[in-house]
Amino acid sequence: MQLDFPRPAEWTGLENLTAMLVENEYGSLNVQRLGRQGQRQDGVDVLASTWGPHGDLQFGYQCKAVQSLTLTQVEAECALAKNFKPTIDRYIIVTTIPRDAKLQSSVRGIDSKTYGFPVDIWFWDDLNEKINRAAEVAQAYFSKITLEAQPAAASAHAGSLHRALDRAAFLDSIHYERSVKELLVALVRTRAFMRTGYLHDNLKNFVESTVPPHKIGDKRYTTFCSTFINKLDQLYYFVQANMDELKDTGTNSGAAAAAKFTNLRAELLVLANKEFVRHQLDELPIQV
Repeated sequence: MQLDFPRPAEWTGLENLTAMLVENEYGSLNVQRLGRQGQRQDGVDVLASTWGPHGDLQFGYQCKAVQSLTLTQVEAECALAKNFKPTIDRYIIVTTIPRDAKLQSSVRGIDSKTYGFPVDIWFWDDLNEKINRAAEVAQAYFSKITLEAQPAAASAHAGSLHRALDRAAFLDSIHYERSVKELLVALVRTRAFMRTGYLHDNLKNFVESTVPPHKIGDKRYTTFCSTFINKLDQLYYFVQANMDELKDTGTNSGAAAAAKFTNLRAELLVLANKEFVRHQLDELPIQV
């Protein structure tokens, strides 16, 4: 199973992640983080030095936390790295954009004679795969993003919660529910997501992951999550205790249970929608 990790929101987060992955491969003593934002770095953010029977090698990494990236921008960074001392033996562009086959091919097609080194590119898909193969990096990365980008962590969690609630269990009328047992499973999966950050569907298939609420330092958001979890638990325990009634909403007891369920779920969604609006997400429809 491969986890889908949240992307760093800023350049510093991407540099930290890159350094962790490179340190995992070459050892921390072989890796240097160079300068800081605003300082001249000659196109290199992270430098890895390796020693072997054929001599020392220097690998330079340039981190680009951007929404888009062009070959021209890559070549501009290569031109800067050409002047880096010590001389780079291999140059890797690290970016948060999704894998782009055309750009990937163009970058790898850069003639090594042009800048004095071959050029490669790591897209976010590549980074995500590398994190999944490095358990210690995965754990450390989650810790770092919660400390360095709390607003981004809260927004990422809100987005995942929005997707978790955007399904029949929370949006469709209880009168149309075909399986109360499946409804209960959906609530169980959502409760687990709120406690762990891992979201699965009713068949236990992994959907996505994000920072769990207890690791987010945004006090307002964690207060929301605490209240949300309490209301979600209340809804879950009500369904669990009234499964027989909810199976037939045509009876008097079933209709009463359906009305109570609808009210409890509406309270949950009203609370969630207020937080979604704060994070510039669409409100979810509410059945009344």
